[in-house]
Amino acid sequence: MKGNLLCLFLLIQFALNAQFAIVNDADGYTNLRASGSTDAEVLAMVPDGHVVFVDWEFWNLDTPWVPVFYDLNPFSIRQDWEGNSLKGYIHRSRLLNFEYLEELEAVELRFKLAPAGEKLKYYRSDPKFPHKVYNLHFYGVETGMENAMNTESLELIIGGDTIAQSPMLFLDLFNIRFEPKWYSSRKMKLCTEAAHGNRHYIYMNASDGAGGYAIIWVIENARIIQRWVGFTT
Repeated sequence: MKGNLLCLFLLIQFALNAQFAIVNDADGYTNLRASGSTDAEVLAMVPDGHVVFVDWEFWNLDTPWVPVFYDLNPFSIRQDWEGNSLKGYIHRSRLLNFEYLEELEAVELRFKLAPAGEKLKYYRSDPKFPHKVYNLHFYGVETGMENAMNTESLELIIGGDTIAQSPMLFLDLFNIRFEPKWYSSRKMKLCTEAAHGNRHYIYMNASDGAGGYAIIWVIENARIIQRWVGFTT
């Protein structure tokens, strides 16, 4: 019971500290700049509708430029921890606060969970604290693999249609829930579904009770176009 309360407390803390913004630019993209100036170097062009991470302290400052983190890999797939994310600045007029989006339950994600066990392909010699799983860095395992729940399958459900998703979108996700069964995003605590234009967003938190992470799924035209995964504290 104490473990469950601790896990819930941590997830609430992550939700309070996490701030996400949606790029909203009629040009189809906005520039991520090295500093808060239109003369600064352009580090990347962030597509319209994509998610960036904003430190809540900076988001609440009354400044025209907002420091953000943008993931170069649209699906946050990690084969190393270096060179995957950029920190830069985006003009506030080109960002929408995720919290202000319209809440709308139009899409659903279903996760099939199972104990990690010995079937996973570990890298490095210690199976309790491996360096990688399936040659990928992974999320949600701070207390070790012994009691971890791996995501075995993922389905996107829209209008009654079920669409199976690529293993690359779920093999690195652990401890989304602790029960070995199918689990819907609709039943998760601290899960928010929102919409903007023709894109749908599902924001969720996961944790093993010690290490937590956040996920935002961006869905457009019945497919996942971005999966932002990262740590929010």
